[in-house]
Amino acid sequence: MVNICTAYGIQWDIKFNSMNGGSHSSDFTVLLTCSTVQWVDKIKYLGCYFNQDCTIDYSMGIQKFYGNLNNNLSVLGGNRNEISTVHLVNSYCIPSLLYGCEIWSLNSSGYRKLNVIWNNAFRKLFQCCWRDSDSCLFYYCKTLPLSYNIDQRKILFIKRMRNCNNTVVRSIFTMYTCIGQITSKYSVHSLHLHTATTKQCILGHFVNASVINGNLCIY
Repeated sequence: MVNICTAYGIQWDIKFNSMNGGSHSSDFTVLLTCSTVQWVDKIKYLGCYFNQDCTIDYSMGIQKFYGNLNNNLSVLGGNRNEISTVHLVNSYCIPSLLYGCEIWSLNSSGYRKLNVIWNNAFRKLFQCCWRDSDSCLFYYCKTLPLSYNIDQRKILFIKRMRNCNNTVVRSIFTMYTCIGQITSKYSVHSLHLHTATTKQCILGHFVNASVINGNLCIY
């Protein structure tokens, strides 16, 4: 099979990646286009890093987020405008952290870890609330905690897939069996809802949860 791939690549000028993932036997080696296939713990595909157990490794996104955040804060300096900084971080730092999050399968621990990263970054922007809830900062900056942001991206991604004209893309939509749990959590009763309405439902859930927990008072 490997030789067939090699011949096909030579014929059609296709270069194969000689890296592979997963456990392997040390008794043999595999050659692909005269190159030894390297066995690695994780591999990059379409900008996402996959572990050998097929889970997503988002640690590289965390590193990029901190790098971009520190670069922005360094350029803006100590007398920066907080609201403008929030806008820049949302535009240039969060995308590097959440790239590919639509396909992440996170448990409560994963959500908590990402929330802590964003919460501490937000506190650093405003230099406050180190021991208190930062729900008020999120609310008045019209920003969501990262767990809400991830779920919102998942819902909107599935919504676009469902409405796509491509039959193959629409068929993939049926694989996302967990989307019903996410939409019901935020009272998004239909994927036919307008995008603005969907976002409003998610924001409303955040506000209600913050008020119930005593982290937010709205007058």
